[in-house]
Amino acid sequence: MLFISDVHHGLDSLKDLPNTKEPIVILGDLINWIDYRNGEGIAQDVFGKEIVSQLIKLRKDHNFKERKKLWSSMFKEDEEKVKFKLEEAIYRQYQEVFQALINYDVLIIPGNVDSEKIIKETMTKNVEYVDGQRVLEGCLITANAQDLSKPLVLVIHDWTGRGQYALDKAQEMAELGYAAFAIDMYGKGVFGKEGDVELNSSLMGPFASDRVLLRQRAMAGLDAARKLSQVDSERAAAIGFCFGGMCVLELARAGANLAGVVSVHGIFAPGETTNARIQSKILCLHGHDDPMVPPEQVVAFEEEMTAEKADWQMHVYGGTSHAFTNPNANNPDFGTVYSDLADRRATRSIKDFLGDLFESAG
Repeated sequence: MLFISDVHHGLDSLKDLPNTKEPIVILGDLINWIDYRNGEGIAQDVFGKEIVSQLIKLRKDHNFKERKKLWSSMFKEDEEKVKFKLEEAIYRQYQEVFQALINYDVLIIPGNVDSEKIIKETMTKNVEYVDGQRVLEGCLITANAQDLSKPLVLVIHDWTGRGQYALDKAQEMAELGYAAFAIDMYGKGVFGKEGDVELNSSLMGPFASDRVLLRQRAMAGLDAARKLSQVDSERAAAIGFCFGGMCVLELARAGANLAGVVSVHGIFAPGETTNARIQSKILCLHGHDDPMVPPEQVVAFEEEMTAEKADWQMHVYGGTSHAFTNPNANNPDFGTVYSDLADRRATRSIKDFLGDLFESAG
């Protein structure tokens, strides 16, 4: 391991780190509130040079009483607005630091000025991997933790690709204490667009019609995730949304070594590919009014899983359409409508399911 400390948003220094596969341990203070040599930092970005110059002078003069008064006065005009600007500046510095460290395995031990909450929300690592000749880019998101071996939750995107919605869902998994890896089914830099049915269908269609290709692409993401040092490769599950729900069910049908899979408003209809013995426990979260998955498809899936002697659950939410966990879903004519209630219920079910999986796995 390589140990470094007192980063203080030193991006130039981070660029000079050696090219190593060993984990890097950062001993705190990733961000820079005030550089007392030149005044640069978060305080100057938010309050300006004049105020920061006064703060620096009062500190040098050891006039801490007046310095405290000055700090307090800086929040009096509009405290909520100031807090928002500070948080925005803090997020930006953390994002820039982690972007500079994107090619390294990083373990963070927060310092006095660090925010553990914001570190958890910004620790991401883009990971290139391949499926044949296709270059793909997944994203690893972990909460701040002392060990490098967390249960893996593979996150598979909807038909728009591995965009912000998938990353938000991966973040939710990380906040539950897992190493979340948002895989890429389409290819590096290839994305659909929210509401663009023609484009999204053209991206998803080849996989829906070729389940061998779909399984191969999803397995490439799982294999890439299992090689990461932050991941306990023996404890893994997968969760998918819409198209991703179809993908995780295909992983189960392929006999993938996963403790469990969660299909969230996913497609249940199987392809014509031969299945292996299902090893994974299965949780399906489904909106009863989903036009993409009519009741007969639900019944057929339940009969399929029963015949396979799988350990399966089906949670059906009444009065709920397709894409009910996606806040951007707002097209009743197409059958995609966000539901805050169903989303909250699904979140609780996912948390309980994964907790039971990994508790029983030790």
